[in-house]
Amino acid sequence: MAGLLLVAVVVLVAVLAGRGGGPAAAPTGGTGATTSATATATESPEPSASPTASATPTPAPEASVPTETPGAGASAAPGAAAPLDLAPAEAAVVDDVREIESSAQHTDPVAPGTAVAPVEGVQVVVDSADRVEATARGPGEVAGPALAVTLTVTNATASAVVLDDVVLNLYGADGVPGSQNLGDDRSAPLAGELAPGASATGTYVLTLPQVTGDSYVLSVSVTPTSPVVLVVITPEAG
Repeated sequence: MAGLLLVAVVVLVAVLAGRGGGPAAAPTGGTGATTSATATATESPEPSASPTASATPTPAPEASVPTETPGAGASAAPGAAAPLDLAPAEAAVVDDVREIESSAQHTDPVAPGTAVAPVEGVQVVVDSADRVEATARGPGEVAGPALAVTLTVTNATASAVVLDDVVLNLYGADGVPGSQNLGDDRSAPLAGELAPGASATGTYVLTLPQVTGDSYVLSVSVTPTSPVVLVVITPEAG
């Protein structure tokens, strides 16, 4: 009886011990342990940044620099031809003439035979400049070496041009002027009115300021307000 009682007590103790321990804690670090939800080991990559600008910036297009076109200066007249390549002595006479006729506007100098339009539609050209011996018949005229200058004026405008206003002056070195010999037999200045579409030719006998081998500068004025045409007459031309 005592033996049976001892066995019953042992079994009861074992049962009570099994109930009092409570649920076993989940093992940690075990190789077989699993989790109900496994976190993703790798994070989602961040959005890529905006494209990086090129290390070398693209050069901006260079601004176009206008090239100054050589040609007539401020004193140029409409229709003026390309300026002559003047020798120093010729350029000096041209400068003297511009200073003497300072109140007038002048074209760039040209050679005989070159047509120039100091007024739109009115063209002048010195056809020739020949050396002659001028005769003196009028008051104040001087006989001697001179130039017989032939001048042609063409009127392409719609109105008549008054030729009585045409004036020629001849200058030598240092701006020394010559004089016009109206009494010479070759003298036949332009006069009257030139009709639209017409041309007229006149001859002017101008005494030489000095008889040298230098060049001369002829100034031709068509109207009192038009630019003055400058014509360089070299020893070969005259």
